[in-house]
Amino acid sequence: MTPERAIDICRRINARYFLALGLSEQPQLPSLEGVTLAEMLEAAEQVRKINALSALRPGASTVYVVPADRVIAAVYTVANYDPDCGPIAIEPRQDASGHWQMNAVSVIDVTQQDEIGETRCVA
Repeated sequence: MTPERAIDICRRINARYFLALGLSEQPQLPSLEGVTLAEMLEAAEQVRKINALSALRPGASTVYVVPADRVIAAVYTVANYDPDCGPIAIEPRQDASGHWQMNAVSVIDVTQQDEIGETRCVA
């Protein structure tokens, strides 16, 4: 993968994260079609290396935002699964008192929200 492609993939991933954080209001995002999870992770690692090398050079340098692996996983999930209100994966966890909690990952459509601002599934 070329450095330019790695930087571009990270930029496309970051655009989705920034939208979720409210740092962007641009709903039209650059496509991630055809970009695999492995390519996303490779791109992030390559951009980390680019940033590290850039920091070693004297004078002004460019530093790129590198998405965390968990952000990459979330963006990949959102880009590759349709919203259906069902879990994609479940992680059971037992707390210190022995009670079980079932954490799940699911893709939901957040374009419609109720009056109190809570998201509901829209099939």
